[in-house]
Amino acid sequence: MSNLQHAGPVVIPTTGTPVVMKKLSLLGQIDGEFFDEKWLQATLFEHPSVLPIDEIDIAYEGCIPVCRELNTAAGPIDLLYVTPKGRLVIVETKLWRNPEARRTVVTQTLDYAKELATWDFDDLSREVGKVKGKAGSGILEIVRSAHPELIERDFVDQVSATLRTGRFLLLIVGDGIREGVHALTDFLDRYGSLEFTFGLVEIGVYEHPNVGRLIHPRVLAKTAIIKRSIVTVEKGLVLRETGPEQEVLDEVDEEWARRSAFYLEYWTQFLKTMEIDDTSQPKANPTKTENIYFYMPPSRSLAWVSAYFAQSKKQVGVYLRLTNSDAGKSLYDALWEQRQDIEKELGSPMTWTDRNGKYGISITMPYDDLAKPSTEDSIERFFKEWLNRFISTFRPKLERLSSELGLS
Repeated sequence: MSNLQHAGPVVIPTTGTPVVMKKLSLLGQIDGEFFDEKWLQATLFEHPSVLPIDEIDIAYEGCIPVCRELNTAAGPIDLLYVTPKGRLVIVETKLWRNPEARRTVVTQTLDYAKELATWDFDDLSREVGKVKGKAGSGILEIVRSAHPELIERDFVDQVSATLRTGRFLLLIVGDGIREGVHALTDFLDRYGSLEFTFGLVEIGVYEHPNVGRLIHPRVLAKTAIIKRSIVTVEKGLVLRETGPEQEVLDEVDEEWARRSAFYLEYWTQFLKTMEIDDTSQPKANPTKTENIYFYMPPSRSLAWVSAYFAQSKKQVGVYLRLTNSDAGKSLYDALWEQRQDIEKELGSPMTWTDRNGKYGISITMPYDDLAKPSTEDSIERFFKEWLNRFISTFRPKLERLSSELGLS
């Protein structure tokens, strides 16, 4: 039997006659209102709870709408969401009318994900700001408006890790897509991709004469039940191909464990030999991520100096970051006024960043082969030298400026 369909829901009131709700076609016009892909996009963006995300992957629960029509080199992403933990959800809406379109939209969605995996946090925030049409409307600001307690550095690191590994939730949402699902999942099984979670969702819209509309999402397929091959991609480079789902999960965990172990070991050993000239500066704690943090006055949530690896760019760096707030901007502006003296004291020109609500001062160094002992030595010398220069230069200035600006 084919063309299986769900009958319209039946509303049984406490008193009165049961009402069979009429299903609306998502390709037409009713009372002057168009029901099409744009309507579906707007509905999903305004009401993200319509998406049955917790049934597909609970790790993406609580997602926040970021923007519609996010431009990428592979084309515009219909809908982008993010969780407070920095996980990204890509949604493509499609009113399918033929089986071939189904494969096309899956391929297109995977291309979006691959393109997004070549971005870093600044790229994403910049492009989101363009869509929103105003400064200070990047992804961090959008999430912070819903979660004021958000810690900027943690969120930036989490989004950066999501982009680097391509760990996205990819959802294709449309109408009338039940037929041919098995063929679609067979196609997905043969298609190399990122470390994504995939979901196929059918939307039914019904009209009740007295109450209004009922939107009924149904999960038709998800990667938890699809045997599939995965190609892990980092910044567009194929790193590893794996087989069935259980093997994928094991190897993904192994890769994350390997990276975490590397950074924890590196930072632990580095901090053991790191001597800070300014004895008032507390030491950083080793982390399992690319960064370590030395917190600056007036508070750890307002300013910090960080050393970091950017392995995808073969680059290391040290920066001072000031949080996106009125206080952070005030401190940045005050430091900017002393720019020439600061660069003279540091002994080198700096990169000054004041865009999309991000305030920072940084210096970077490229490297060739991280496995070479000479490269490791030069990176260690770079970190130790520039961390000390940044701490010695900025800590007393921030203490003084915080007092003058009433931020202490």
